Amino acid sequence: MTKRAVYIGRGTPFHMGHLEIMKKKIEQKVPLLILIRNTHYDLYPPDLRKRMIDAAMRKLKVDAKTLIHNWK
Repeated sequence: MTKRAVYIGRGTPFHMGHLEIMKKKIEQKVPLLILIRNTHYDLYPPDLRKRMIDAAMRKLKVDAKTLIHNWK
């Protein structure tokens, strides 16, 4: 099993500030697990946010797994 650095947030929309928070682990080549909170009131649906984050991670060649979590 791979250990991953965990980040939890809404990711609405994903931006450079999010990457800045993850920067240290990205530089250390630590795999990331990004949990997107589905708060049911964001302007961007969670699947769109997931696609935005996945695209950014691919572009940066970062080992990241992105999951949507349904908080109520």
